[in-house]
Amino acid sequence: MTLELLSKASVVFWDFDGVIKESTSIKSLAYEQMFSEYGSKILEQVMEHHNKNGGVSRDLKFPFYFNEFVGIKLSSQDIEDRCNEYSRLVVQKVIDAPWVPGVLDYLKSKTYHQRFVLITGTPYLEIIEILTSLNILDCFQTIYGSPTSKIKALEQEIQSDTEVKDCLFIGDSPTDYESANAYDIPFLLRETDENKKLFLNYSGPRLHDFRKLNETT
Repeated sequence: MTLELLSKASVVFWDFDGVIKESTSIKSLAYEQMFSEYGSKILEQVMEHHNKNGGVSRDLKFPFYFNEFVGIKLSSQDIEDRCNEYSRLVVQKVIDAPWVPGVLDYLKSKTYHQRFVLITGTPYLEIIEILTSLNILDCFQTIYGSPTSKIKALEQEIQSDTEVKDCLFIGDSPTDYESANAYDIPFLLRETDENKKLFLNYSGPRLHDFRKLNETT
């Protein structure tokens, strides 16, 4: 089922963290580091929201967390400073993180001659830096990053004559699923120990990694 779904798609939308790199825990740890000084209650609120909203950009999360949980309204400069601090904490660790097993071979092989589109909540210039360091920038024909939201990126794709029936979104977060669902785009869940509880009611196709797909092709 998974192979058939993937092979039939002419356009594949990829999330990055948790789908290409095993980097979701790196992002979570950075939030823990940045909010631990505000006490356990606030940290718990931040982490609960973050874990349920993977794929939402940090420039939206920081003002929300400080306003709603810490009780501080951040200026534009404050938000930029927090985002820069976050980048310093995560970029090299994301580059060094393990690949999701089999994904690099699948990206490089282009077995089904598909168009690959990366849609991530990571800032655009930052994801370009990461992809360049990993030597996979050329694997993607189009790349979307913050400040473009995932749902806005899909809207732009659909408006550019991309047929929904020919697409597939591979993601690991409720944000990914909800964005795909908004345009009736078929969704393939990359299931992990970290997201199982978030997808208890999900009955669609899923995979743990890409190794068997490469063996089949």
